[in-house]
Amino acid sequence: MAPYLGDIAEDATVAFTWDTNGSDGESITRATNGTIKVRRLDDGTDCTGTSVTDTEDTPDTGIHECKIDTSDNVNFTTGNDYTVWLDGSTVDGQTVNATLVTFSIQNRYTGANVTEWLGTAAATPTVAGVLEVDLTHMAGVVQSVTDLKDFADAGYNPATHKVVGVVLADTTTTNTDLVTAADVLSAMQAAGTHLTLIKAVTDVLPDAGALTTIASDTARLTAARAAVLTDWINGGRLDLLLDAIPTTAMRGTDSAALATVCTEGRLAELDAGNLPTDIAAIPTTAMRGTDSAALATVCTETRLAELDAGNLPTDVGAIPTTAMRGTDSAALATVCTEGRLSELDSVNLPTDVAAIPTTAMRGTDSAATATDMATALAALVQLLASGYDSNTVVSNVITLSNGKTITINADGSRTTSA
Repeated sequence: MAPYLGDIAEDATVAFTWDTNGSDGESITRATNGTIKVRRLDDGTDCTGTSVTDTEDTPDTGIHECKIDTSDNVNFTTGNDYTVWLDGSTVDGQTVNATLVTFSIQNRYTGANVTEWLGTAAATPTVAGVLEVDLTHMAGVVQSVTDLKDFADAGYNPATHKVVGVVLADTTTTNTDLVTAADVLSAMQAAGTHLTLIKAVTDVLPDAGALTTIASDTARLTAARAAVLTDWINGGRLDLLLDAIPTTAMRGTDSAALATVCTEGRLAELDAGNLPTDIAAIPTTAMRGTDSAALATVCTETRLAELDAGNLPTDVGAIPTTAMRGTDSAALATVCTEGRLSELDSVNLPTDVAAIPTTAMRGTDSAATATDMATALAALVQLLASGYDSNTVVSNVITLSNGKTITINADGSRTTSA
């Protein structure tokens, strides 16, 4: 027979353990857990739901813990018995269906037995169902109960709801140390100076009519003016702005030039008698001493740099002086290149030379003249055409080693003798 766990209170939790054993009696675990179910015996209602918690092999192998929360399902009701059984488990190769325990919910109550307190019947209560209590101790002390009873019996008047010992507080009697009105007046008169000061202030306070005038006066304190005053109060917006003004350097001139930089002497240069006068005095007419000078846009640094020792002279010096078979006196192709010779075309060097102005230029004092450039270019033509030897370059006429001459005309064209 399955063990009976007792008659439990409504909504209580039932807890128990049960075992599984092998054919030789050894403790073994379940191969298939199966399901633990709860059935109400009165009408066969399945009360399982989610109320059952089955924990296998706890606390040890073959011992299983089960808890049933009877508050979890509405089918757990008082006045009924319940059976807990295992359904469809496999243990030691065998299918096992077995009753585990039974219990009831408030189905065995017979009422309280107060005679068990001292073995005698309780006194008949004044009010049915309410126990009579005879208090003999308070916090384990008999005297405390005695004192409480004495106070309730004699120290408290339930009719007036007052403590008897202080009833006279409802009526006052003569108090010899009470300060009288005359005493107060004398003290105030003795402090006449202070009263005079107070009177001087109250005498000048405006009457009701004056207060009405103040309320409509244009200079009165309005909400807007009060808001401004609020801004000035410590921590207000204006006050914070004032607090943020630095006490070092200059105020209100952040990023301004220092007086040591923006000096009177420097600023004086902007006066009419200084820089403006100097600028106005710059001549706008041609400058003497630069007539026939080459324009800076033509006689550039890049072009003149080609005449430096490290450029054209070096290139010319590298031309071989030994005779070449079948091409006596011919320029090497590596020297007399298409790029160099193309500079002699009418659209290149001749055009550039012809473009050199013969009128005066401003700002080019000591610049090379067009004549000088023509001579230099003529020499360049001679060098490139016949190689570097004892040829003599005179003015704008180049005499070649074969006796022929090349003349650079004023318009930039060239004439070769027969």
